[in-house]
Amino acid sequence: MSIQNFGKFIISIIIGGLFLWLALRNVSLSEVQESLQQMSYGWIPFYVLVTLMAHYSRAVRWQQLFEAQEDNRLPSKRTLFNGVMLGYLLNYAIPRLGELSRAVYVTRIEGGSNSKTLGTVFLERIVDTVMLMVMLLFIVFFFVSDPQAIRSIFGEDTVDLAKILFDPINVILVTVFILLGLVLLWLINKTFMSNTENAGLFTTAYLKIKEILLLFSEGLLSLRLVRNWGLFIGSTILIWFGYVLLAYIPFWGFDMVSVYGLGMREAFVIMVVSAIGVALPSPGGVGTYHWFVGQTLIIVYMVPSGLAMTYAIVTHAVMFFTVVLITVITLVFSERSFSLFQLLKIQKNKE
Repeated sequence: MSIQNFGKFIISIIIGGLFLWLALRNVSLSEVQESLQQMSYGWIPFYVLVTLMAHYSRAVRWQQLFEAQEDNRLPSKRTLFNGVMLGYLLNYAIPRLGELSRAVYVTRIEGGSNSKTLGTVFLERIVDTVMLMVMLLFIVFFFVSDPQAIRSIFGEDTVDLAKILFDPINVILVTVFILLGLVLLWLINKTFMSNTENAGLFTTAYLKIKEILLLFSEGLLSLRLVRNWGLFIGSTILIWFGYVLLAYIPFWGFDMVSVYGLGMREAFVIMVVSAIGVALPSPGGVGTYHWFVGQTLIIVYMVPSGLAMTYAIVTHAVMFFTVVLITVITLVFSERSFSLFQLLKIQKNKE
């Protein structure tokens, strides 16, 4: 492991540990134990099946981005699904390592450019981030009527920062700075390109970085070339609908449907909040997932703290073991062998 990755790992452990302490500090372990004893297990097979459906839908959508590229390279859905699962698994070790790893995996198996493949992964993340932000705004304006509940879940500072960021004047200023930055980059590019005859070490490095960025941008721009928009949108809907079901199905195991009246509407809120928790830089959402999900159940839906934290602990654990199981099975039975050690060696050589 490189020093950079080791540093990321330590920081993620600290963040995850802090949020886990915040989530569990006021929870009675006896209540958690009692909730575990009363939990039914019949929901777990359905949970695993929905996980498969959601992640396979992600592989289907990812393939549409490859189909939009001009190099006629179309990885199989099986390879893309293996890459998706491997990425999720490695994110439990080091946050964001999964995005790089699944791009390297697919490129190693199917060939092509790492930069272009990583560009499609990055584009996927942009699409999901936009979707998440839209759903979060939808929740704030239509689902959670108490502003104080939002502040309790996300914190006073976060809400105040969001107000500052979305202030019209600040939006205009940020837009102006971005435009000025683009003009500056254009001027720098023009200066370097006019002096390529006397290229020094710095100019050579600049041209190499520019070449990588151009390849990377090709992957990003492939969204406008998607051929089957119906399949792209349909698979996106299936991904997020699957995530809602993953929040809803465990309600039945804890009698939250009959006792607390939690349904698909509440599962939608839990899904969005948990996605924000997982997006934070902790290993596999440890701590951050537990905090956000637990706080939402306690503050918004008045679920007892012991039961709320049991729900968060169990669903996170079941997802982890599901990802491990599916990843191991898919890689073992893959048409082409590709070990985890090969992937880590590739990444080390790239660094």
